[in-house]
Amino acid sequence: MQKIIMTVIVMVALFCAGFYVGKVTTKPKIQIVRQTEIKTQVVYRDKSTLTNEQIWKLLQCYDTSKPRLDIIIDTNTVTAKAGLCDRNWERTAYIEVGDDGMWKYYVGIGVIASGIIYLALR
Repeated sequence: MQKIIMTVIVMVALFCAGFYVGKVTTKPKIQIVRQTEIKTQVVYRDKSTLTNEQIWKLLQCYDTSKPRLDIIIDTNTVTAKAGLCDRNWERTAYIEVGDDGMWKYYVGIGVIASGIIYLALR
């Protein structure tokens, strides 16, 4: 009975050690599941009614103003919103974050190692 308890303890310890090393040494797998189309805000102007001064102001806005960029992360959704002057656009991506399935190897190694230890204690 003592050998079985010792084997289970060693198996759990090896799994935890392997799991910890795996988390430290590997990066999670991140993939984009789906992206939406880019939503744009079109600014309609009757250009024939604009004065030269208004045209110069609009042109200066596009030339000198700072663009806006906001990135919003919410669980499995990343939304990027951008804009310049009167124009705005945005896109949403749905991502999936997961591990690479290495835990299966940790279980296998733990079972093999504990089997060897069990046979050695026999």
